Amino acid sequence: MEKRNSTIVVVTLGLLLSVASSSVSFAQSGKFGQPSAGVIHRDVSTSTRSNYMPAGLIVHIPPVGFDPMTASNSDLAKYGLPPRPTGQTKLAQWEKDYGTVKHWIDPTFTHLNQKLDTLSPNGGGWSGLTYDNSSQPASRVVGWWTQPFAYAPSQDQPAYSASWIGLGGVNGDPLIQGGTESNVKSGGGGQYHAIWEIVGTNKSTGGAVTVNGLNNVPGDNMYCDISYSNGTANFYFHDLTNGNAVSFSQTGITGFSTNGEADWITEDPNFNGSTLALTMADYGSVRFTAESGTPSGVNYPPANSSYDTYWYAQPNGDTVTYVSSHLNSTGNFTTSWENYN
Repeated sequence: MEKRNSTIVVVTLGLLLSVASSSVSFAQSGKFGQPSAGVIHRDVSTSTRSNYMPAGLIVHIPPVGFDPMTASNSDLAKYGLPPRPTGQTKLAQWEKDYGTVKHWIDPTFTHLNQKLDTLSPNGGGWSGLTYDNSSQPASRVVGWWTQPFAYAPSQDQPAYSASWIGLGGVNGDPLIQGGTESNVKSGGGGQYHAIWEIVGTNKSTGGAVTVNGLNNVPGDNMYCDISYSNGTANFYFHDLTNGNAVSFSQTGITGFSTNGEADWITEDPNFNGSTLALTMADYGSVRFTAESGTPSGVNYPPANSSYDTYWYAQPNGDTVTYVSSHLNSTGNFTTSWENYN
């Protein structure tokens, strides 16, 4: 895909997000669900609770009584949270996303042990929005969506889908991403979890990693915030329906160099490094609200650009995932699944 300044491009590129199961483990007590021991900045590499324990992966759990609405910006930054905006509308939304947490989760992480392919413009699997403005590169991306139900196109057939936001990833650029998966297990039954992934840096995860403990299920309203600065990627997930939230950072990153793209994507994952997409689950539709910018603030991508380009994905067999409703002035667009046979 040719790079252009100030462009919005909806893409169908082959990437990655892998599949797996997850376990549930979380800590919750105190005013906002914090462990009674108070402040925790847990280096996952010193723990035996997770099967994914890279050096420099730090979980942030605020102390009992911590209130994001009154905390200083320096205290917010300690826990991987962005500064409060000043505008009334932005502040009201910020309070919903960060100030209404019921339980700060101390998560476990499950590495899926699946190798990713190199991203190429000719691959299949992505549908959604990439905002590419090299004159104002994004270093923070946020998104809202409702986790969809997953249905198998054929009886007793496993099927997979992922909804995520990210920084980078276009034309082989490194990628930092986080979101949710909605899958159907072999023999039936849904499989739902939060995931994150880093591609193309010294801290590449080598596959998707589950975030265990959010307890997100279909129909839950999800919010995700990812930012990158000076070798650190901050991840924040908030299930706005059940009130669970998790904040963690991967530190020590080198080699993350992109043209500043921000992504909001529904994807048909690849498995075990295969260039062929898996059977995509019928996820119905996913309506994203998209914002991007810098760690200090985000805004809607500009709508109705003359460079808007929308593509159909051709992930597998007779099904497609595509943009069914284009980006509007309030940052909303929709991706949908369809069997065209």
